Amino acid sequence: MPRKSKGPRLYLRERRSREAVYVILDGKNEVGTGCSGDNRSGAEKALADYTGKKHRPAWLSGHPSEIAVADVLAFYGKQYAPSLEHPELVGYHLTPLLKHFGGMSCWEVNGETCRSYATRRMAGEVGRAVKSGTARRELGTLNAALQFAYTERKLSQPIPVTYPDASPARTRWLMRSEAATLIAGALGIAAVAYDIKSRKPSKWGRLHQPSYHVARFILIGLYTGTRHEANLSMRWA
Repeated sequence: MPRKSKGPRLYLRERRSREAVYVILDGKNEVGTGCSGDNRSGAEKALADYTGKKHRPAWLSGHPSEIAVADVLAFYGKQYAPSLEHPELVGYHLTPLLKHFGGMSCWEVNGETCRSYATRRMAGEVGRAVKSGTARRELGTLNAALQFAYTERKLSQPIPVTYPDASPARTRWLMRSEAATLIAGALGIAAVAYDIKSRKPSKWGRLHQPSYHVARFILIGLYTGTRHEANLSMRWA
């Protein structure tokens, strides 16, 4: 019996003596994206464009049992996500969501399948293991996509999404002095002398070569609050 196709998906093609590139695998076909290994967001856009051109969803009836979750996510990613402040985050969320919900209809999105997604996501079965907060945010993207499809009359009725329990609220935040020490460390600067009474640094010195890219990464994260995966995919200037 022939194996069931996994549908179009991204694959990082590593090449000897050349830079790795993202390609789209679709059955026996391989389509180039033109995106190098450090441009995941561009590859996600290329996959969305490829999928949109290949497949035309049947919105006619609008009944959730006849509309695929993959079509709703693709519609949301193409029509609404570009207007968001951080559209690249939607691309990161779509990858694990499609691995779990991609073969389902919208009618199959219920408490059981949502709880199963959270469990599998936190166990690392659909991408790397994450905490419940990340699974909640990804299910929030699914909820936004379903609500957008309903608002746009692609779905005849709203589909509720069940979330895992929220993580405890953060009670400890990085202080300004701690952030400064973190950046100084990336620049090779560390305390070399301390005041005996206050136990605070009294003299600083450069102990090793600065890592400017690390300092820039820290600054971008501190000022934008963007998660590290999105920071790493940026083209820094």
